[in-house]
Amino acid sequence: MRSVTARLLVLGCVLLAAAVPATAGAQSNPFTPLPQAQTDTSTQATTSSSTTTVDNGGLSRFQEVMIFLAGVALLGGIGFAIVSDARKAAPVTEKERAGSHTGSAAAATKAQSKAKARARAKRQRQARKKNR
Repeated sequence: MRSVTARLLVLGCVLLAAAVPATAGAQSNPFTPLPQAQTDTSTQATTSSSTTTVDNGGLSRFQEVMIFLAGVALLGGIGFAIVSDARKAAPVTEKERAGSHTGSAAAATKAQSKAKARARAKRQRQARKKNR
């Protein structure tokens, strides 16, 4: 049953594709030369008015400032989104944020074990020098 509907769908697409070039043939040939342009032979009277306005139609100062502030706000929002996404992607734990410069118990234990390891390494180096 599935193949019958698929065949009907393909047949419909083929018929539609065959009908499209027939409608496109009704248009004019794009490679024929263009018709000559008609020239305007009527004369126009020119009139000048003595009243002139100085309105340039541009933005006022207030509109320029508002556009600038909107741009700054947009860039700030983009920066905030990037920073918050980066913090979510690579979270920092409280221990890493605190570091060893705080008086936390974990930092003190780590510093003590590091000092012991250094002292042990120093004793081993001195023993190797003595046995040479």
